[in-house]
Amino acid sequence: MNRVLSIAAVTLRTAVRSRIVVFMMLLLVFILTGLPSAIRGDGTLTGYVQVLLSYTLGFAGFILSVVAVWTGCTAVSSEIRTHQMDLVVTKPVPAVQIWFGKWLGILALSLALLLFTFAAAYGGLRWAMIHRSASEEDIQKLREQVLVAREKIAPRDEGLEEQAENLYRLRQAEGAVPEGVAPSTARRIIADDLRLQANSVPPGYGRRWIFDFGSFVKDRPLFLRYTFTASRAEIEGLWTAGESGSRDQAVRRVTEASGGVRTWRIPSAAARDGSLTIEFGNIHEEPATVIFPPENPPVLLLYHDSFEMNFLRVFCIAFIRIAVLAAIGLTAGTLFSEPVALFFSAWMVLLLNIGRYIRAMAATDVFFPVHDGPARIPGLLDRLLHLFFAALDGLVRPLQSPDVLGAMAAGEWVSWGLVAAEFLVKVLIFCGLLAALSSFVLNRREVGLPA
Repeated sequence: MNRVLSIAAVTLRTAVRSRIVVFMMLLLVFILTGLPSAIRGDGTLTGYVQVLLSYTLGFAGFILSVVAVWTGCTAVSSEIRTHQMDLVVTKPVPAVQIWFGKWLGILALSLALLLFTFAAAYGGLRWAMIHRSASEEDIQKLREQVLVAREKIAPRDEGLEEQAENLYRLRQAEGAVPEGVAPSTARRIIADDLRLQANSVPPGYGRRWIFDFGSFVKDRPLFLRYTFTASRAEIEGLWTAGESGSRDQAVRRVTEASGGVRTWRIPSAAARDGSLTIEFGNIHEEPATVIFPPENPPVLLLYHDSFEMNFLRVFCIAFIRIAVLAAIGLTAGTLFSEPVALFFSAWMVLLLNIGRYIRAMAATDVFFPVHDGPARIPGLLDRLLHLFFAALDGLVRPLQSPDVLGAMAAGEWVSWGLVAAEFLVKVLIFCGLLAALSSFVLNRREVGLPA
């Protein structure tokens, strides 16, 4: 253990002396001090704090990722190039201890910088609450919508996928499916049509959602978050929450503009037996159809924990991400020369940041459709591209982190279960595999040869 700690201390000192690392640290300080003063948001205290948490920590996280990758890539490759590694490998120090020592040294630097980053962001948040001119209503809104950890509850599944499958089989039996259309494409079109119909509310009609959530803190209000589009710029609607006819039923009549995210504060008394029924009625006098986006349905937000605990959990996930990037850079520096290691690590970071695009491509069956006709059955090239993106998605998806900064800025709960899953998959399994690979290569790599 003393050997590992000694190597970690040397790695930490070397990283601090690096000009690139020093430059990135100064850039980090500039971002943390200069960016908050440039933030305008939507003019409200809540909007300012949301942008502060998302953008300040997002930019700072990018800088820390660059520091971790750069330090990892140069920790081994530069020592092999300058023959400093000769002094280590000629001693009875196992390769795995060399790797872990250098990794711990990088993590120590990253932890210090990350602590400074989150402390500065939290200080900026508290400073804004004290020094920015805001009413008690603005402060209360901030505490209820941002400075809280609320669990997000999706509406009950209505079985649209099963309905789409049954409808596809019926149309297929009737010969109503156009020739040349891939089965997966036909199923997806039918499912999309059913979702659009289910979430469209014509004039004089309504839409109902049922939320199941079990136990909840009864002295805390519930919040419904929703968005919609309409055939008119502004619509009039009637929202109800709770059992119809009950004295605890919450009723809200609104006149709202299409687009944007809306929030409705619902008293906890409206919820009973761990479920809540919410209805929307389109009561606009002139014909106007309201559409709730199927990909972004209304969600119910329930109080679960304090903001400070949520802040701590987000910090842990951010540190885990940096630990993974440091391990990737360190392994690349073990396998390749310094320029190649930096190039390889940059590509890995890029893949991790375009995971949504890769996932969308992996779900695509036809990449080269016939533009003047219906979607065709996938050809050989389509199948090869589908397999390629599916394999790439299988490689990248386990390493992707959810958008915890966006969730925290929206007041959404980040669970300890997510932190544990991130630690298990990314630190224990993935970083452990990288350590084993690096140790295997380092044991067989020729070092100490004359230049």
